[in-house]
Amino acid sequence: MKRVLLSAMFFCMACLAAWADNPNPIAIIDTPEDSLSVEGSIEIKGIAGPSGGANLNDPKGWKLEYGAGDSPTTWTELTHGHSPVGLLPNTFAPFYTWDTTSVSDETYCVRLTVNDSEDKTATDTHKYYVSNGIQ
Repeated sequence: MKRVLLSAMFFCMACLAAWADNPNPIAIIDTPEDSLSVEGSIEIKGIAGPSGGANLNDPKGWKLEYGAGDSPTTWTELTHGHSPVGLLPNTFAPFYTWDTTSVSDETYCVRLTVNDSEDKTATDTHKYYVSNGIQ
């Protein structure tokens, strides 16, 4: 049992060390999975974190937005924040519950952008097909 606990502690310490050395912020959309057909309300979960040593608690923070089509040219903000969301290595937390009945049926991209106090940016984008029977 001790060996398992020590291995888990070493793994977590290794993750924290890797995070501390990471020069870029972290933007991860975990769920729903990319390229799914969705309907109704969907809970978007992931991680928004600063780069190692940076402070995400500044005016930049993170934002979650969506745009219509495969390569949106305009984006609509769903929500934003100034505090980290979720924890590394894999504790994903909810960003927002999106009521997809507010948009017509088509492909949408959801983009998470994280900016840290060192002016570094990370993004993650997932594509969904909204299928609510709304034209």
